[in-house]
Amino acid sequence: MRPAALTLDGSPSAARAGDGPVLAAVDEALAAYDGADAPGLAVAVVADGVVVHARGYGLAALASGAAGRAPLTAASCFRLASVSKQFFGFAAALLEERGLLRFDQALADFFPELPAHARDATVDHLVHHTSGLRDYEQLIPPQRSTQLSDLDVLALLAGEPQALFTPGSEYRYSNGGYVLLGLIIERIAGAAYGRSLAAFLRDEIFRPAGMRTAVLYEAESTPIHQRAYGHAARDGGFARADQSLTSATRGDGAIYASVRDLAAWHAHLDGPLVSPQVRARLFTPGLTADARSTHYGAGFDVSDSDGHARQAHTGSSIGFRTVFERFPAQRFAVAVLANRDDVEPRALAALVAAAAMPSAFVARPAGGAAKHP
Repeated sequence: MRPAALTLDGSPSAARAGDGPVLAAVDEALAAYDGADAPGLAVAVVADGVVVHARGYGLAALASGAAGRAPLTAASCFRLASVSKQFFGFAAALLEERGLLRFDQALADFFPELPAHARDATVDHLVHHTSGLRDYEQLIPPQRSTQLSDLDVLALLAGEPQALFTPGSEYRYSNGGYVLLGLIIERIAGAAYGRSLAAFLRDEIFRPAGMRTAVLYEAESTPIHQRAYGHAARDGGFARADQSLTSATRGDGAIYASVRDLAAWHAHLDGPLVSPQVRARLFTPGLTADARSTHYGAGFDVSDSDGHARQAHTGSSIGFRTVFERFPAQRFAVAVLANRDDVEPRALAALVAAAAMPSAFVARPAGGAAKHP
């Protein structure tokens, strides 16, 4: 039995023509993942403020016994991987709005141990991936066998004698840049509010957004609601693959959340609690020194998809593949979170969007409200 359409607070919505076909079409598109013997994915589709589809397909974990083979649901929490970056971008924009952080502040203000080539980079460069910092994953010593902390990443970057390029001159996606951004947010949150990074994200972002189960992963002791464990496709089956050397770093991808949390986040971003200043930071692409667009805001890729403005991010971590896409003009969003590494999240999101768009992307007469078929 399929779930009824829900409002973003989780209550049943009034039935709408078109919801039934949306549910059936998405189920059909994802039928290959709806098994009782493999990990899978969870999906949420939001149209005009209503969650028209939210459910899980497959298993949260592969383990012996019925308790270890719980099905995935819309409430299952997955590691978001790089989809996490938008929450750190939002946190930086929030601190800027409160006068506690400037985007033009040099990294030397926070990390005097960085070499000369990195001290002149700014918070803005971290946010927009124009810092010139090397990918820290490439700097991990081959003999390393324990997980890296954020401070380990800082030490690796502090030991680099040369930048990839002059800060601001090029765009190069940098997980290390967002690890440093998380450390900056943590230091400011501690000094201004006496809160840890996890508590700041919870109190200032997750709770106001109605993300009831979202949490920053900091260790295996972190409580995670209905946790989905990552899996790798191997030898025609799947094996648990949930942690790697980089799974304990935070700003680049350590948030766990459900598709229901992401549906609530989508609504929050367009709601009254988010100021135009913060929203502009999130969705305005950065520029290089010669005025080329990075097509990257504060944790969102900003692009055009078949004539529709698109704000999105994908994520890839050991055992997980994720994507969250928003089409603001159509008030439409799709989230796909998978706990298996053999899927391409953008392709899955395209399947889901193609199934749902007939009822979600509707004609809007000038000056009038959206009409549903």
